[in-house]
Amino acid sequence: MLWTSSEAAAATGGAARGDWVASGLSIDTRSLQPGDLFIALADRRDGHDFVADALAAGAAAALVSRIPEGVAMDAPLLLVPDVQAALEDRG
Repeated sequence: MLWTSSEAAAATGGAARGDWVASGLSIDTRSLQPGDLFIALADRRDGHDFVADALAAGAAAALVSRIPEGVAMDAPLLLVPDVQAALEDRG
């Protein structure tokens, strides 16, 4: 276990939706393992565009700054104002 939803919310200052446990982290759906927390970073492509795929592939939840289109309102998410800043503030 890496993080519970409540631990992740406390560490990032975010709001967790759902009760989940993440066993790893991933920024790429191609290498995501079931149980990972998917990090929706915006680089050349916006990670929010891949949240539905990540959840379908078994992600425990997704760290996002908005609820992406095509993702259920009750999906397991960790909502923060800024994904990159939440990671940087973490250490």
